[in-house]
Amino acid sequence: MKTSSLWDLGRSTVLILTAAAIAGCGDGGAKPVVSKSSAVSARPSKDGPGEAVMAANVFTALVTDDGSKGIRSIDVGDLVTGSLDATDNQLDDGSYYDAWMFTLASPSQVVVEMRSSAVDAFVTLYRGKPRALGESVGYDDDGAGGTDARLVASLEAGTYTIMANSYGGGDTGEYELSLVSVGNVTAPAPGTPAARTLLPGNPVEAGLAAGDPTFDDGTHFQAWRYSGRAGERVTVTMRSTQVDAFLLAYRGPLEAAEWLAEDDDGAGGTDAAVSMVLPTDGTYTFVANTYGAGTTGAYTISLEVSEPRSMEDMFPGGGPSDGRYALLVGIDDYPGTGNDLRGPVEDARIMRQVLVDRFGFDADKVVTLTDSEATRQNIANGIVRHLGQAGPDGVAVFFYSGHGAQMHENIGLTGALDPEPRGDGDEAIYVYGTSRESSVILDEELGYLMETLDADRSLVVVDACYSGEITRAPAGSPQPKSVSTDDPEVASHLRLPTRFIASEVKRLSDLTDLSLGFGDVEAIAQAFASPQRHLMWGASTEDQVSWTSHLGNGASVYTYFLGERLMSAPMGATFAEVQRDVHSDVVGFIEQDGNMTMQNPQLRGSRAEMTLQEFFRQR
Repeated sequence: MKTSSLWDLGRSTVLILTAAAIAGCGDGGAKPVVSKSSAVSARPSKDGPGEAVMAANVFTALVTDDGSKGIRSIDVGDLVTGSLDATDNQLDDGSYYDAWMFTLASPSQVVVEMRSSAVDAFVTLYRGKPRALGESVGYDDDGAGGTDARLVASLEAGTYTIMANSYGGGDTGEYELSLVSVGNVTAPAPGTPAARTLLPGNPVEAGLAAGDPTFDDGTHFQAWRYSGRAGERVTVTMRSTQVDAFLLAYRGPLEAAEWLAEDDDGAGGTDAAVSMVLPTDGTYTFVANTYGAGTTGAYTISLEVSEPRSMEDMFPGGGPSDGRYALLVGIDDYPGTGNDLRGPVEDARIMRQVLVDRFGFDADKVVTLTDSEATRQNIANGIVRHLGQAGPDGVAVFFYSGHGAQMHENIGLTGALDPEPRGDGDEAIYVYGTSRESSVILDEELGYLMETLDADRSLVVVDACYSGEITRAPAGSPQPKSVSTDDPEVASHLRLPTRFIASEVKRLSDLTDLSLGFGDVEAIAQAFASPQRHLMWGASTEDQVSWTSHLGNGASVYTYFLGERLMSAPMGATFAEVQRDVHSDVVGFIEQDGNMTMQNPQLRGSRAEMTLQEFFRQR
């Protein structure tokens, strides 16, 4: 069993990327116009092969004046911000540039990245200081993906100048520039600290040795860092024929790491993989580890980056009406820093394994949303567009693990139409909104969305606090999975919905902002008064909190036991029978642990006596 924190870091000291901005100054002199090539008189093409090496005598004059912002410095490990504007120097193609200078004390391989949402980034690296530049080391236009630039170069000790530029003449806007060392160019031994930086698309061969630091369970580990951007979908894979691979993911450098996720065998066999959407810009640490204490051996680690998924990528549609579809949501990392969890992403992985391995769901029909991808918009679209593919002969499963919330007031249906049995406020699942804000999906909205599906078999499983009536269907150290909307940390990020998800969703191909109005409120109330077609499993009653745990790879208490029972129960077992076993498991574990308040899993719906085989239509 793995611990979800970094312990003795031993000799694992590494160079980290920090977010330290360097301010500049200058005297506002004239701006020289310089050609990028002395070989041609016409404006050079930035994607032409002739620019790989540029004439040194041209660039001795590249920065002959400080310009309005001056010559600025960047240190190895820095992430700095800048802007291209009309006060900057220009090249003969009309593009503006900034000059950044750095010095290396010893030979090193460096990575220079320029990222911007305002300009098409173009970066060039030269030997020497501004006003006395030597040859060009290299240049790049879009090596970091999209319109972002990345240049990797092996350099001798000395001084170098980075030209932060744009591909288009006259383009202006803000950018970020980072400089990181990937290690000494004399190729250090595999796995030494100087070599531990991950680059997209560059697998690294390394090895765990007896001298590496250990966790408290006796397993050796090595740490790898990556400088990431918010919204990037990152997949890190660790493969080995000599050790049982185990991966852990953290936000931040080692000395201030925040646990995000971990995996044992997600890449198949004994190989591990962690996939996530990065919540913020900054440094991320991925720890290569083993499942067995004291084991050592060679491994390969790689990192791949893909653009954020579009709605069409997440929910392509077009599936058969008799298909079986699942939407799984797990949120470990929430906006802010005070409400993160350990367990929900692992819970979603458990449910995926249950559906695919036990009940034979097609893997491509099981969609998982984690962390910042789990927005109100994406979840609603996932239910309508993905689960909505299931017709009367199909199956639809929705699973959520994360925080639950009590709203203390009714912000959905009110008055005579209010389905709340006690009139003391809505329950909700706590999800992402837009622009890194948080939001909620009300119990009434979730229940109504599920009732609008055509599937004859619909199941909702919610592992959150106050989940006993989350759809209003009838009949580590542990963490409570609840948030208070009165908490200042929550309130600073929370934007409550102003419109209710109503019956119009059935006619939309894409829910953009969910501003649909309250629609046919009587139809919504009717669905709540007599919902018949979905079965609801909740981790606790509407008054109880639910808990994470150290079980398995750090799963929540309820999902861990639910997964165990669903994997082992006879196909002829009913939901009610499985519920009795899961309830007994959860209650027994909490009583024995002694550190958690009680949670009593709930099963509601008219099909509780249906067998697993009948419901899931296992083929």
